[in-house]
Amino acid sequence: MKRVLPLVFLFSLARLASAQEPAPAEKKPREPVADVTVELRCVTMTQEVAVPLIRKFRSAKPEEKSAAAAEVDALLAKGTAKLVGWPMITTHSGAKARDEAVQEFYYATRFDAGQNALFVSDGGGQLRQEPPPTIKADHEPLPAAFESKEIGVKMEVEPLVDEDGKKVSVTLDAEHTRLQSVDKITVVREQVTEKKTEKVTVEQPRISTMKVQTDLTMENGEQRLVGIFKVTGEGNELELFVLGVEIHEKK
Repeated sequence: MKRVLPLVFLFSLARLASAQEPAPAEKKPREPVADVTVELRCVTMTQEVAVPLIRKFRSAKPEEKSAAAAEVDALLAKGTAKLVGWPMITTHSGAKARDEAVQEFYYATRFDAGQNALFVSDGGGQLRQEPPPTIKADHEPLPAAFESKEIGVKMEVEPLVDEDGKKVSVTLDAEHTRLQSVDKITVVREQVTEKKTEKVTVEQPRISTMKVQTDLTMENGEQRLVGIFKVTGEGNELELFVLGVEIHEKK
């Protein structure tokens, strides 16, 4: 025989179970995250000017490193050095960020020899081709395939502020791609079966890339030399990559 519990007793059990359930934890307010500004100055200058500056940047004395950073500003102000790239990013500590200032340069990678085609009109106004197209060495070559290259400066960084808020660990991937020139190249192609030679003059870009990938720890406000490159085709000119970091207060 089934026993039926009183309604009041069931209600009391429900209230008891509800009272025993843990209260949901209160959400803690999100702690503010420090922001970090990372900049990369790509600076060109002659070797005579760059070598003493490089020695100061690489010195173990903090005052000489600070003097080197100030000297870069002075050289730029005088026009002795040239600023050819200056990507700058502000991001949260621990967040990856990317800056690009590039132009896409298209160039032909395959050419066909030029052709001449003569079209004549018959009595009914219809055009017909006569004679068939002929290929000659002095005809303008026709581009048949293309590729592209991004010219300019790219920087990807991931800064991480340490616990005391005085230093920054930086993961850096930076590159500067230059278009040095567009050269004219003569290409000779022999067709053995047809016993003829095709000669075409084409334009091809001369491109150089300077790249740095590194992990380093820097003081707040520090400027550090992270790359030294010989500028191809510019005599005794060097390009320096100078990295700077600045920590902003948490808000």
